Amino acid sequence: MRRLLEEKFGYHAASFPAHIIPNLVYTFADIIAPSFDGIEDQFLQLPANKSFDELEDPEAIGIDDGYLVLSSAELKEQVFEPVVKDVLALIQEQLTQAQNCSAIFMIGGFGSSTYLHNRAKAQFYDQVGLISIPPRPELAIARGAVYVGLNPRVVTARIARRCYGISSERPFENDKDPLSKRRFEVNGVWCIDRLTPFVKKGQKLNVDECISREFSFTKSTEVPEDYIITLYASDIDGVPPRYTTDIGVVKLADIPIPCPHPPAARLGSIVKVKVIMDFRLNEIKTVADVGDKIYSTIL
Repeated sequence: MRRLLEEKFGYHAASFPAHIIPNLVYTFADIIAPSFDGIEDQFLQLPANKSFDELEDPEAIGIDDGYLVLSSAELKEQVFEPVVKDVLALIQEQLTQAQNCSAIFMIGGFGSSTYLHNRAKAQFYDQVGLISIPPRPELAIARGAVYVGLNPRVVTARIARRCYGISSERPFENDKDPLSKRRFEVNGVWCIDRLTPFVKKGQKLNVDECISREFSFTKSTEVPEDYIITLYASDIDGVPPRYTTDIGVVKLADIPIPCPHPPAARLGSIVKVKVIMDFRLNEIKTVADVGDKIYSTIL
């Protein structure tokens, strides 16, 4: 919208007080945008300011009696459609993942847009039975956050926004893993920095769901050694990254495991560890169960 206003006012915009254009954008977003239906021209009230009185030809700009006339065609082409197309593409992506969707509720500031609502109904009428704007859609997100904070179980399932996993050593595969990742141990040849996913991005998680994986620590030195379970996340869509060093993989936290092997344990002896990711509340709790000891962290 800012670009359209600057285009309409042309070189005059450079001499406006700094607050003029931002205030017009805010007024448009607050008053005109929600009710714009794509058919009627709109009239944006201009503030009382001498900058508008000094315009050489206000009618050529589209100013009429203190209002800036905005045609429905230019609003659709330059303001709404670029954003609406992106929103509709994201909705289609979610529908493809969900496969069976009964209703869409449009919330947030732009969710109150009549134009977006009409476009969504026109495009998805044969896929979704109900496409609706609830009362006060701009407050729906905040209200929902409060409800979930007071009662986390009001949500029965969530969609994972990221891929979550831990760093581990896996058997080295000559045809897949680079030599830089190869490590020789007393019990074989291993690939380091492998990402073992617990949850994939976009995966549906029930509110009471816990996901566990079993691993082992192998004693490789006579010197007492601490271990660390490192948690990672990735925003990459599709197949999870293979290595924790891949682009897009970020470290979240460490769970230190002090000397899990008994002092008298022989080289090559194994200590089992069970790692659990708990998605039942508003955070992700990760627990490492090593023998009779429990180590945990909350993300």
